[in-house]
Amino acid sequence: MFDMFKPLNSYRLTVFLNVHPKKLQEYLRGMNFVHQGDSLLWKVDHHEFRITPFKKYGDFQVEWAYRISFNGSIDGGMYLLDLSVGCFKPSIKAIEYTLFDESMKFEDWIREMRKRPSFLMKETKGLFQKGELNCVVIDHALILSLRKKTRKIHQVIECMKEIDKVRDDLMPNKIDLFSFMGNEVAV
Repeated sequence: MFDMFKPLNSYRLTVFLNVHPKKLQEYLRGMNFVHQGDSLLWKVDHHEFRITPFKKYGDFQVEWAYRISFNGSIDGGMYLLDLSVGCFKPSIKAIEYTLFDESMKFEDWIREMRKRPSFLMKETKGLFQKGELNCVVIDHALILSLRKKTRKIHQVIECMKEIDKVRDDLMPNKIDLFSFMGNEVAV
């Protein structure tokens, strides 16, 4: 139903590297990356780190565009980014986070976003902005994105933590303190 944004609840980075996709595949073979479709995938337990080249590229370019996605922690994703492609001088142009909630329909997300004065609704329905962060509402998901058209994003980890903060504000973890007691009687 929603495979365009796999893996869900994950970060996606638009990165430019000075290495051809075929060469990158050769270089990463020794790091247990598996070639899966168009992507290079590194997977442990339920965590994935995926590198996918953009579809159209020439063989004689200076830089090639890639989409890198991961569904683990920010620190883990940045470690794998540095380990796998750090030597190719990555230039990060965009950071996205897809927040998936099957219980939230398009109208529910719009209602939720309009309740918050810090999010400005743009002219088109379903587009919001909070500072430099753009929010795109689609059915069952909200995409939080930060894009730089002309220059790269320098403070990547800080930007990702800012996205995390906005995500946590929108979807706080619901913890029921009384559920930890089980069947015991509180004294």
